[in-house]
Amino acid sequence: MKSPSLKGTKTTLLLGSALTVMSAALIAPSLPQMAEAFGGDEKATLLSKTILTAPAIVIAIFSPFAGWILDRFGRIKIFFIALVLYALAGSAGLYLESPDSFLLSRGFFGIMVAIVMTVTTTLVGDYFVGEERKQFVGYQSATMAFGAGVLVMLAGFLADINWRFPFAIYTASLIVLVLGVKYLWEPEIGGSGGVGSGQLAGGGKDEKTPFWPVFMVYFGTLVGLILFYLIPTQSTFLLKEMGIESNLVASGGLIISTVFAAAVALSYPRFKRRLRYAQIYALCFALIAIGFLLVYTSTSVIGVILAFAFAGAGSGFFMPNASLSLMEVAPEKQRGRVIGGMVSAAFLGQFLSPIVSQPILKATSLSELFLWGAVASLLLAGVFLLIRLK
Repeated sequence: MKSPSLKGTKTTLLLGSALTVMSAALIAPSLPQMAEAFGGDEKATLLSKTILTAPAIVIAIFSPFAGWILDRFGRIKIFFIALVLYALAGSAGLYLESPDSFLLSRGFFGIMVAIVMTVTTTLVGDYFVGEERKQFVGYQSATMAFGAGVLVMLAGFLADINWRFPFAIYTASLIVLVLGVKYLWEPEIGGSGGVGSGQLAGGGKDEKTPFWPVFMVYFGTLVGLILFYLIPTQSTFLLKEMGIESNLVASGGLIISTVFAAAVALSYPRFKRRLRYAQIYALCFALIAIGFLLVYTSTSVIGVILAFAFAGAGSGFFMPNASLSLMEVAPEKQRGRVIGGMVSAAFLGQFLSPIVSQPILKATSLSELFLWGAVASLLLAGVFLLIRLK
């Protein structure tokens, strides 16, 4: 087997991971113009928002099946096919006209995102072990967080020129394809070939996946993402209640949240050397609780932005902690489907966040929604302090 460049392999996986945050981020700035193109009425606005969120629910449904495909048929060929189809389905918004065709393309695009995200995370577990794996999952999460912020700004710039132009960015998957052909290879399950160690993690035993550790990771990921996505889905409305209409201020708060999430993700290996997985989850929820309590008590923009920083810091631990813990407990022959379940939980949390919050908003107020979110976060922090994940 060829001896690939370590830097090239890592760069390819990081860029592949960045593709997964494009599903909603790229077209969000185009929504008003897209709604106008579809008729400009209330129905058209709802349809444009559905086109935005459609990939999330498709990803949540398909990711476990994507993991099974990877375990059954291998990683690399499926990955390369998905990258080509990702570019085709993602960029279809450049020329599609009817709303139905948009929805169909976005649904198919969601399937490709599910495969790409599951493959990139699974390959991290296949290629790396020990401290190198811990460090890389931090890089991976940070890249996704920073990538989301950069892509929103780039998409906003392109959308000001033409609302269709952001769809062209989806063709970036072809760059990952070219790099993948050079720097990635099919792992030999139970054999040698890991970049960092010379062999894959997990041995070659036919083991069963332990139920409770995997269940708790899925549960923590699902609920954590439901809570965290209260910020991007509700922050603009919260600031308007405070009399702040500036989209720039709202964007600044979200970017600060993203920056703190990325910074914490990069520092994840240091925390993992001192804390167990369950303790890190407890820290995640505690930081989110502090952020939400600050939202509830704040009367100024500075207070709300500080709250975003705490909540962003808490969210920065979620994905590296979930990925790394599953890589360690899942037998390598089942790693793809186990990682696929985590991807499903993450996107399901993203999709459910505004749905779960709506009944609470009707019964209380926007600030009290964050108070209840803080209470839930504190309870979850307590739960994870009481359980034991190594």
